Amino acid sequence: MREWPACCKARGKDFTSIETDSPKFPDCLQQTLLVWVPCGWLWVSLPFYTLFFISKPETGTLPHSALNITKTILSICLFCLTLVSQLIEEHDGYNCTSREIPPAHYLATGLKAMTFLLATVLMQVQRVKGEISSGVLFLFWLLQLLCAIIPLESKIVNQAGCTESILYYIFFACLCVEFFLHCFAEKHRPRHTQGYREIVKPPCPEDQSGVLSQFTFWWFTSLVVTAYRKTLGPDDIWDQTPKLKSDTVVPPLEEAWEREQKACFSYKNGQTQTYSNFEHDSPDDETTPLISSNGHVPYKGIAFEKNKLLGNQNKPSLYRVLFRSYIVTWLKAVGYKVVSDGFWFLQPFIIGYLIALIEDKNTQYHPAWQGIILSVALFVGDILSSFFYHVSYHVTMNLGLSIKTALLGLIYRKSLTMTHAAKKSTAVGDIVNLMSVDCQRIQDGFTFSYFIVSFFVMVGLGIYQLWNLMGISALGALGAIVILTPVMGILGLMQEKIQNRILKLKGSRINLLNQVIGGIKVLKMYTWEKTFEKKVFDLRSEELKCLHKIANLNATSLSIAVHCPFVMLYCTILIYVLMSPDHFIDAQKVFTALSLVNILRFPVALTPFVISGLIQAYVSVGRIQRFLWNEDLDPNNVEFVMKADYAISVDNGIFTWDKQSYKPTLYGLNLKVKEGQLIAVVGRVGSGKSSFISALLGEMHKIQGHVSMKGQLAYVPQEAWIQNMTLRDNILYGKDLVEKKYRRVLQMCALLPDLQILDGGDMTEIGEKGINISGGQKQRVSLARAVYSNADVYLMDDPLSAVDSHVGKDLFKNVIGNEGLLKHKTRILVTHGVHWLPMVDTIIVLKEGAISEMGSYQELLSHSGSFAQFLQEYLIHVESSDEGDPEIQKIRDKMWQQVECATSEGVTSDDNQDIMAARKRRRSRRASGLRESIGHESISRSISKEMGAQKPQPPTETSSFSRLIEDETAQIGSVNIRVFVAFAKAMGIVVAILVFVFMTLFQGLNVYSNYWLTYWTEDPYLKNQSLTNTTTYEEKFITYLSVYTVLGIAQGVFIFFFAYLALNGIVKASGYLHQSMLRCILRSPMSFFDTTPVGRMMNRFSSDIDIIDTNLPLTFRLWMIMVFNLVSVIIVVSVNTPIFLAVIVPVSLIYFVMLRFYLPTARQVKRMESVTRSPIYNHFSETISGASVIRAFRSVDRFVDESRIRVDKNCTFFFAANTAARWISVRLETLGALLIFVAAIFAMITPDLNGAEVGLSVTYAMQITIAMNLVVQSVSDMEMNIVSAERVEEYTELKSEAEWIYPGHRPLPHWPFSGTVEFKNYITRYRPGLDLVLRGIKCTISNGEKVGIVGRTGAGKSSLTLSLFRLIEPAGGEILIDGTNITNMGLHDLRSKITILPQDPVIFSGSLRMNLDPLENYSDSELWKVLETAHLMPFIKENPQRLDYECGEGGHNLSVGERQLVCLARALLHKTKILILDEATAAVDMETDDLIQQTIRREFSDCTILTIAHRLKTVMDYDRVMVLDKGMIVEFASPATLLKNSQGVFYGMAKDANLVSK
Repeated sequence: MREWPACCKARGKDFTSIETDSPKFPDCLQQTLLVWVPCGWLWVSLPFYTLFFISKPETGTLPHSALNITKTILSICLFCLTLVSQLIEEHDGYNCTSREIPPAHYLATGLKAMTFLLATVLMQVQRVKGEISSGVLFLFWLLQLLCAIIPLESKIVNQAGCTESILYYIFFACLCVEFFLHCFAEKHRPRHTQGYREIVKPPCPEDQSGVLSQFTFWWFTSLVVTAYRKTLGPDDIWDQTPKLKSDTVVPPLEEAWEREQKACFSYKNGQTQTYSNFEHDSPDDETTPLISSNGHVPYKGIAFEKNKLLGNQNKPSLYRVLFRSYIVTWLKAVGYKVVSDGFWFLQPFIIGYLIALIEDKNTQYHPAWQGIILSVALFVGDILSSFFYHVSYHVTMNLGLSIKTALLGLIYRKSLTMTHAAKKSTAVGDIVNLMSVDCQRIQDGFTFSYFIVSFFVMVGLGIYQLWNLMGISALGALGAIVILTPVMGILGLMQEKIQNRILKLKGSRINLLNQVIGGIKVLKMYTWEKTFEKKVFDLRSEELKCLHKIANLNATSLSIAVHCPFVMLYCTILIYVLMSPDHFIDAQKVFTALSLVNILRFPVALTPFVISGLIQAYVSVGRIQRFLWNEDLDPNNVEFVMKADYAISVDNGIFTWDKQSYKPTLYGLNLKVKEGQLIAVVGRVGSGKSSFISALLGEMHKIQGHVSMKGQLAYVPQEAWIQNMTLRDNILYGKDLVEKKYRRVLQMCALLPDLQILDGGDMTEIGEKGINISGGQKQRVSLARAVYSNADVYLMDDPLSAVDSHVGKDLFKNVIGNEGLLKHKTRILVTHGVHWLPMVDTIIVLKEGAISEMGSYQELLSHSGSFAQFLQEYLIHVESSDEGDPEIQKIRDKMWQQVECATSEGVTSDDNQDIMAARKRRRSRRASGLRESIGHESISRSISKEMGAQKPQPPTETSSFSRLIEDETAQIGSVNIRVFVAFAKAMGIVVAILVFVFMTLFQGLNVYSNYWLTYWTEDPYLKNQSLTNTTTYEEKFITYLSVYTVLGIAQGVFIFFFAYLALNGIVKASGYLHQSMLRCILRSPMSFFDTTPVGRMMNRFSSDIDIIDTNLPLTFRLWMIMVFNLVSVIIVVSVNTPIFLAVIVPVSLIYFVMLRFYLPTARQVKRMESVTRSPIYNHFSETISGASVIRAFRSVDRFVDESRIRVDKNCTFFFAANTAARWISVRLETLGALLIFVAAIFAMITPDLNGAEVGLSVTYAMQITIAMNLVVQSVSDMEMNIVSAERVEEYTELKSEAEWIYPGHRPLPHWPFSGTVEFKNYITRYRPGLDLVLRGIKCTISNGEKVGIVGRTGAGKSSLTLSLFRLIEPAGGEILIDGTNITNMGLHDLRSKITILPQDPVIFSGSLRMNLDPLENYSDSELWKVLETAHLMPFIKENPQRLDYECGEGGHNLSVGERQLVCLARALLHKTKILILDEATAAVDMETDDLIQQTIRREFSDCTILTIAHRLKTVMDYDRVMVLDKGMIVEFASPATLLKNSQGVFYGMAKDANLVSK
């Protein structure tokens, strides 16, 4: 026996036999090991603990609380008691005897006293450093308490009444109290606020919990109780824990990525390339004129630098960044898991000792306490293994969530800094896919990644223990692992390629869906739903093919993983019995080996899950990495300064949209703008005006030169960017409300009349992309935002094109011009309204990307150069359209005279003809009092005045909030059984039944195979060694081995059929649900799309579908395996030890009560997580569309903060959902450990049980802990993941619009024959419960008649056109087309017979051919014909792709005018007898407007035309004008007739707008 240390030898060795009913423990043990372990722990931890305090950030000193003071006093008391006890022993003798005190006792006393003093000091350091709880001190006091139990027992038994014993009782009591107090955490001082109390969410309880609470997740209990009592809402949960907040986790990863970029990127300074005489244009610039120019300007000797990457191998690696950033936390989790595995592997040895005790009880006496100690050891080991496992899981879950949050932050910021060229290759749908799918997969991959290390640790320990047990036979198990693990690895590698393909297809599908939903109105009007549904279906079909391949691979790997334990045990037993001379194996070896294999089965079974998850994460990291590789805008493109001689300075600037292009978009720019100047930028379409503004914004690549800007910048884009928030918030744009300033901005931007029209005034919620306001209102809100910002420099890209001339004049006079609000600001205005040019300080004339002239109006006219020529052409063009109000026309007339003087000697004969015609029109117009410039904005104002509208009230803080978009709601209660039934039907009822049948057969055979082992090992014939070589012995051996082999093969077959049917069935169900949801959404009425954000729908098509595709199969197979395994465990243990039923019944009741108590939390937080995910994507899509505005206003950080707030809100629920799983698992595993303890005790006391039966019973009981944990995890995961199916299924039951086709009520093929439209007392509303928008419309529009529809915003103009398409259905009355009631026919039959040219040109990502003819009904010659008619032929012919030219997402490869001309070509191709023009030219320049109007007049001359008016020329030469107000027709006659009535509304509008002589 090992010798004790010399210090113990005062009285020699003091050992007592442990084979007695009352064991005695030697004094030497009590004075050495039981003292050294706890004290040694604290002293060994001291350096690391000190380092932790040094590196810990300051969080504030904790107060001197009662808890801290009591702990400190108790620690000092323990120090004193230790010394007092030593003094008493010096006086009275050792242990109240006269024995000599051994040296070990002196050492123990000194060590304990010093350690208690150290603990006291550490408690105060902890308080000063703000650490509320300490794991080091908690474990120290726990070890002290445990190690004090044996001495306590010795004192009670041997010297119960002596002074030293009494002191030790006090010492032990103080230890108990000290440990109890260390179970609680200290509290920080409450934050006090002066005045009003700050309303914030309570902090996360985890941050205020102690070590024990964190290990047991007790801090989470309050939320579980709340969820059980009521349905959880967003406000019922605490704030996100600071360690997981975006502000905490995003900046470190951003800094790490930036360091990686700096380390990997290198630029070659000074390398230039010279290009001259370029012949082709950049595909991204606006160099394609709608009116042909007179040739190209040669570019000579333009040199610029290109940044070059040194090589692909030097690109920054996101893999390296993630590894470096998170390896420490990951290793911490691995450490916890290894400790858990260590406790787990103690169990097989304890079982071996238990079996040995049972086997030997008839031959050798063993005291009962040994069995109890072994049972307690099983219980404690299982508890500790559970605690450490769940702590490690919690750490990795937090790690995965941190990585996801950080990556979301990286992606969001990257999307705000990408170059224009980068955006071409990365659509919005692709980025949404990265955020929704890839980030989640990376999180899942990191969460389970530590299982890889655990796999090797557990397999190594398992094989080592198996070797010690069964010798060389363990090579059988090792061989099975060595063979099967690489097979699963190969299957994983096969999955990687398929996963890449799936993610690409998913990205394409999401991108297409994003465009389909965004352009749903156009799809419905052109009856293209089926076509685009098929396009999405084709992509989804390819995706499903890949998913079926993945399912087949997963079925194979699952069969291997689940069946691997049997194969391992079979190989081990086979080798053992064949190598054994008697071919026999005893129960102790078999069931110890079985318990070891059962431990190994879980890492092996989880291997395919982990490998699959890691492969998906690896692929996703690569996809995000490629996205992050996209080039950023150079922040040094524009230098912002506070002091400079010029407000704007450009020196020798050369700019391009695409660095790969050989031709710069802008070149040779030199510009100096003084403060307060108003600069106009003019030029032909395609000359580079918008690019000029973009260059000043820093949006283009600066190849050469220097750009500086003084002060703050404001930007008004050509296409107004409107956020989904109130009108007031759109204008304030994050700034504080200053009432007086705000009212003045509204007044000057002509928005006050609109506030009366809008239901909630300035608190009216504006829908996505400004869906519920007009184009003119959008532009004025955009201008008001810029004005309110009070910037120093204003860049305005043609903001007046979307408003009529009268409102434009007011805006120029009151805001933009030198007498307006911005008169002291520096302004650069791109404009097509040349009548403003005499009122600006300087004019810049752009021609083919260069400044051809620059100077004042008079200076440029006197040069008779490009500007004079441009002015002449423009005025000729304007005169041909014959538009203008008197004041503007006076300006134009004066300009004509000046132009004629400047160019009288240099015109051609053709020019003279145009000029003479224009002069004639001018003289004719002067003779007439009629003016033909009427627009939507002036009409709005005029109707308000004529109809006696009250003066609009100024906005106030108490304005009522008018909601358009309702918050997304989550289901409540348990998931409806209908969802499970619907999913089973989607899988196939027969398949669903067979899945359960095959799993039942597999589990039944698995149990029977283990029973077969008990029959084999306990067969009395085989146990008789004297019969070893007999024939019967050999036959029995062969029979047992053969049956065992057949049972194993059958199990493998059944588990494969289960996995194959289940996984492929889920893929089939997912495809069915996706298609049903898509079909239902495409058939939903427009009211659904008006009130449902795109992000909310995309959330279901991306995240929810991905969960069904990826997570649900994993969860379902785990759920099936674990539920059946748990049932089999309970059956086996109960059969072997029936008394076990007395415990299993109440424990099962507790189990189900706790599960019922817990599931509401898991279900509801998952629902809230899904609901809070949508606003992330809504905000992101909105941000992408307005990125240039956000950058211009320098508000990137504010939008990043808003994104982080939304991400944090979502991640809070995700964190809660995962923590809830840990909470229930710890509690149920504690129940499972209790069952193991009871099973072991009952096995010890149950008579007539042999070793094999005890081994089988306890081995199966050990699986209860794992099975219960995984059952709860899989059930909760099923509950959480099936929520996605519930959300998808919710969108398969949306209210549908009318049928597309009624077979019995189809119109004749050539209907309508004439195009007569009749309204009969027609009334309608947008949605049930809303007010009527059309009130008794009664009129007839004859065939071929041209009717203009005018009225203020909200008068019902657009509602009238929507009614014709039945995008809103009648509430009464009817509409007849050629005598046929349109409500009696299918929507497609109706809509395909009406042509519309909408206000917003909707272009889909894809070829020009697809955008014109997605149904593929027309030949190429017909397509070329309409392109020529639409004036697009020159543009298309210049592109080598011709009809296959890629339009880009949203048509971003086309200018606004080109998009509208494509829509015109689309309308020409689908020409019908009825044409609707819905403010079709509201957002285009006058040149494009003129082209469109000329084409419409020529090509639709025999059609009935209904036009919502925006400019005069669209209605003044029409047959009749319909004036609407409040949904009613107030006037309807020819323009001439209406103007004769001086008391009429139309006349009043014209008079108010100065369009008739007063």
